[in-house]
Amino acid sequence: PQDFIARLSESDAFPRLRSLEWGEYNETYLENWEANCTSYEDYALLFTSAAFSAVTRFVWRNPVCSEAQLKLLKQMRSDLQILVICTSHAYI
Repeated sequence: PQDFIARLSESDAFPRLRSLEWGEYNETYLENWEANCTSYEDYALLFTSAAFSAVTRFVWRNPVCSEAQLKLLKQMRSDLQILVICTSHAYI
């Protein structure tokens, strides 16, 4: 993800951003694939940042955060509509 979420949390380049769709790295067939995913800490930075404060809708594909972490993020932004989409696939 090249630290996109962490960098977005520090950005002031998108003052009119209202909706964000983000798809997490989902190459689950690879060993240690989670190491290439965005950390909970980066999402926490984003959810509490000024850069994300005007966002009203977040579509999140394949988050690797736990259910408890998702609830914590929602508590940080109770006004934010969050749509979580989880897909799975496997090579046989």
